[in-house]
Amino acid sequence: MKKEILAAVLFFSVLSVIFSEKLIIQETEENWNIGISDLKTYVNDGYDFFGKSVSAYLLNKFSVCRTHQLSENEILNMKSDLKNRRTNIEENNLSEKQISYDKKYFTDEKNRKDLKNEIRDIKKLIKKVQKYKLDRISISSWKNINFTGSADNEKLVDAEKTALYRLCSENNLDYLIYGKVNIFEDVVFTDISLYSRLDKKNIYTMSQAFDIKSYYSELDEAVKPFFTKILGKSWSSISILSDDKNADIFIDDEYSGTGSISEKILDPGDHSIRISGTGIKEKTFSVSLAENQHYEFDADSDYEEEKLLAVNTFPDEADIYYDSLWQGKSPVVINSNKGEIFIRKEGFREQRVLVEDLENNYIDFKLSPELFKQKDYLLNKRDVFYKNLSWFVLSAPVPFFMFAVLNDYNNSYNSAVSSGESISEIDRLEKIRNYCYYGYYGTLFISMSLFVNMIFHLDDYIKAGDILE
Repeated sequence: MKKEILAAVLFFSVLSVIFSEKLIIQETEENWNIGISDLKTYVNDGYDFFGKSVSAYLLNKFSVCRTHQLSENEILNMKSDLKNRRTNIEENNLSEKQISYDKKYFTDEKNRKDLKNEIRDIKKLIKKVQKYKLDRISISSWKNINFTGSADNEKLVDAEKTALYRLCSENNLDYLIYGKVNIFEDVVFTDISLYSRLDKKNIYTMSQAFDIKSYYSELDEAVKPFFTKILGKSWSSISILSDDKNADIFIDDEYSGTGSISEKILDPGDHSIRISGTGIKEKTFSVSLAENQHYEFDADSDYEEEKLLAVNTFPDEADIYYDSLWQGKSPVVINSNKGEIFIRKEGFREQRVLVEDLENNYIDFKLSPELFKQKDYLLNKRDVFYKNLSWFVLSAPVPFFMFAVLNDYNNSYNSAVSSGESISEIDRLEKIRNYCYYGYYGTLFISMSLFVNMIFHLDDYIKAGDILE
């Protein structure tokens, strides 16, 4: 038995050490932060805006990327980076404490002793961080991408003049897109690089010359490899244009937009596209997307034939609702192919019917009177509640009165016994005290019964209100 207890204590001790160590270094950043710097422009007068416009184009172009998948190398580098950052934080903290300790060496003995203990604890923590194994650090393999441009951070206006690693570290950037543009007559020489803070180097660079007249259309194709790096995986994108701006577009049964969608990022492979909407026949397509390619898809809408439905009621002047929208007072004509018709009239039972269940283009409703009016029912429940409330309020003081009378006769009886009154007087006081005793508990029981009865009627009143609402 002692061995089992010792093993259990040892097991929980090991668990406590493991979980406490996990708190030493842990991931806190949920996003994959990408900065886009203004491209440096080497041009004649009149083209100074060009680099900024290219950066704005890149920010808009890459903003369709939503998530980044970390590679094994990025995960390993991020773990090392977290460990180094934590070490630097504690070393800076240690340096500050040591400076404070030196300043108070000859002055404040109590604070100096506290600082000495803090310095000792920080040194222990630094050793623990340095020995911390990377496999104990948990890193999410997927992160949401957060883009930052020079409009949000002025330090990204001219990244080439700054040490890239320092710029990324100070601004918590995982990637930095930067470069330069050189315009010579009608040719634009463009260099764009993707810098990784964790790798401490450019992981992709595009250097290419473009005709200035078709610059952005040619740049569309040239920047495609950046998508693979930014997303961290193979990709496909699709643009869908419907000829009806009210058509709802679903990709793989997930709503993606209305009317049209532009450059939706998807995984390569087979996908289903569904087009639907009010008055539009539902159509489903299948597409197969290759890796690292963009596809454009035009979706023509087919419309359902209009079906006019005449709705009449007896008596008339009933409120007619179609799919929760008020259509008017009966008789009315509505355009419907499917959905629900709802009829409501004061003093009559509500009725509902599905359009799909109707065989003709007209329908007559004979409304049935309500067995009771809901408002009258509520008023009746309210009156009954108030009546029972009144009975309880009237009965409540009686037990207190009987208790006071009982207390007086009980004191009189005790006084008569202690003072040696006649037996007949003592018997008389005892009988009256007993009557008061029974009267007190009897009136208390009646009052409590009226209270419980009032609570039940209050519940009925509340339920009647809910039904009316």
